Amino acid sequence: MKVLIVSDSHGLEDELEMIAERHGKETDLMIHCGDSELDPSHPALSSYLTVKGNCDFYGEFKDEVVVPV
Repeated sequence: MKVLIVSDSHGLEDELEMIAERHGKETDLMIHCGDSELDPSHPALSSYLTVKGNCDFYGEFKDEVVVPV
């Protein structure tokens, strides 16, 4: 299983979309570990499984997500 993990993007929407576009087809799961500073429903996060970071003040992120791999 290939997993792509990112974090601390701090509002970099274009970069998140570029990463998802570039690597999404070759990975089984993409995870954002927090501090996106975006709303969880933002389109740039749509490809990622997300959790809340200490800088995520918008929307309702989960504090924890457990995924069997």
